[in-house]
Amino acid sequence: MSRMLVIEKSPVVATDIVETVCGAFPQLDAVAVMSIEDAEAALSDSSQINLCIVSGSTTHDRLTRLAALLGDRRVRTVVMTDDTDKSDLFGSGTIHLSQPFTSEMLLDAVRRLSHDA
Repeated sequence: MSRMLVIEKSPVVATDIVETVCGAFPQLDAVAVMSIEDAEAALSDSSQINLCIVSGSTTHDRLTRLAALLGDRRVRTVVMTDDTDKSDLFGSGTIHLSQPFTSEMLLDAVRRLSHDA
């Protein structure tokens, strides 16, 4: 089973993302966390995470560390931010979504990453 990690500080937004993506991709098992530290712990606890959806609303330094960890594990990533510099930290296998975006735009990003896998 594929596993998705959602990193979003707002529980309401995280829940909406999980419900939207898992509704369209029922084979996904999802875990949502509210901080980069919790995301790092989730990544170290599970080698099965192969998709990450991350809010770019945290500091550049923290995102740099997370991007390196995701890159080392070859985790496909959707970065939700208006700051393309933050999105560029994640390199290949990443799709940038400018905010605001629709549910369909998010699902399209996940589909494209799944197709590229």
